[in-house]
Amino acid sequence: MLTRVRAYLGRRRATLTPVLNLMLFAVAIWVVNRVLRLLGARDELRVHNHHNFAWWEQHDGENWLVVRKGATPAFPGQLGFVGGSMGDDAVIIRGKESAASQRALYSTCMAQDA
Repeated sequence: MLTRVRAYLGRRRATLTPVLNLMLFAVAIWVVNRVLRLLGARDELRVHNHHNFAWWEQHDGENWLVVRKGATPAFPGQLGFVGGSMGDDAVIIRGKESAASQRALYSTCMAQDA
């Protein structure tokens, strides 16, 4: 979903949304680190799945507030994963540069149950 933010309240909310996303991301990292420490384990590869987040991004020379509802970013070289329901397998992906990727704002869709 793309949104051009023009109204005063919209701009204020659009300014706060990415800040809140960063805070949630920091909490998620803390939780993962805490669980690993409690288990006496370590991770070999960490892939963050930023779906349902809103970020300011530049596309075609303009700044957009991009909300990937049910999708994850897939910028060239960026790791991500596409999963299904809780019982399904997930696939780790790497974003690539292409016209289709650019049209999709470098996003990939999450698998959804019908």
